[in-house]
Amino acid sequence: MKPSTGPPMEPPTERPTTPSPMPHSTPPPAPSPTSWRDGPARERYDERPAGDLRALRAHRLLVTLVTLAALGGGLLALALRPTTYHARADVLVTPLAQDDDSLLGLPLVRDLGDPIRTIQTAAAAADNRDIAQVAATRLGAPWTAERVQRTVDVMPKGQTNILEVVASASVARTAADVANTYAHSLIDTRQATLRRLADSSARAAQARLDALRSQPGDAAGQQSATAAGLEQRLVELGQVRDSGDPTMSLLQDAAVPRSAAGAPAWLVLTISTLAGLVLGAAAAITAERLARARHGRQGSTWDDGSARTVSAGTTSAGVMPAGMGSAGTVPAADTAADGASPSPSPGPQASTVDTQAGVAPTVRALDGQPTGPAR
Repeated sequence: MKPSTGPPMEPPTERPTTPSPMPHSTPPPAPSPTSWRDGPARERYDERPAGDLRALRAHRLLVTLVTLAALGGGLLALALRPTTYHARADVLVTPLAQDDDSLLGLPLVRDLGDPIRTIQTAAAAADNRDIAQVAATRLGAPWTAERVQRTVDVMPKGQTNILEVVASASVARTAADVANTYAHSLIDTRQATLRRLADSSARAAQARLDALRSQPGDAAGQQSATAAGLEQRLVELGQVRDSGDPTMSLLQDAAVPRSAAGAPAWLVLTISTLAGLVLGAAAAITAERLARARHGRQGSTWDDGSARTVSAGTTSAGVMPAGMGSAGTVPAADTAADGASPSPSPGPQASTVDTQAGVAPTVRALDGQPTGPAR
């Protein structure tokens, strides 16, 4: 069997090979938003004292304005504060003992067993309208008993047996005069009251004593102890009538106060200035930190956008060179020329344009060339 003759077979023409892809180069890592935020473009607020000093220098005007406002508030408080002077006169209280039964029936201060209760009782007895009326009469118009009571306070002086007569007035001399007038009126009123009561008690005791002495001898002898007691009471009542109240005495007159009540003006202004400096510094530091925080949020948004842009550019230019698919695969045009079905590229969509730009020259080079042995 003779072999069939036919047209001579042409030697297979080698298909131009696709140029080997460039070795995959690792792109430089994109800068993270944190590195952009922490970079030298913006100073970090790590050193707190240095940052605070910079904030104070940057907001000098704010600190000055706050300090001046605080100083103005201090001056306004001084201008609106009423000027009040306090004058104090001291009254000594010497209570009678609990077991002292002399001078019974007279309004004298007696020991109640508790020093605090005793001095409080004496203070209540020294603060009444009768004494205020006497003081108002001595002070003259426009003073009244009610005004004197509003101006004067009688109170214990600490844990002592001394009563303080405190008078308050807008003039230093007036305060001293009112305190001294009330203290003297207190002593004089009590002495006048005690003399009147002592005279009444003395007349009654004398009448009883005369009645005992007028009795017959036997009856008078039986009442000798009673007569001796009446004679002793008459002596004590005479001492009260001559010397006054033995339980209360004026200890010290009130002096003219040299300064008004309350904190002095220099202290108020000093505290106001210091408070203004502290508030101004706090406001400056707070404003600086808020500005830095707002600037940091804006820079974070800008850095995130820049990082995304750099990442996309690196992927399209550095990861996949022209004419290459993802991860160095053969272009889709060559695969189709071999008869195989093209597979979708797993690379990112950002490299589609560059891949198509690289495939076009290859397709033009293969155009018109046989792709296999002739049949």
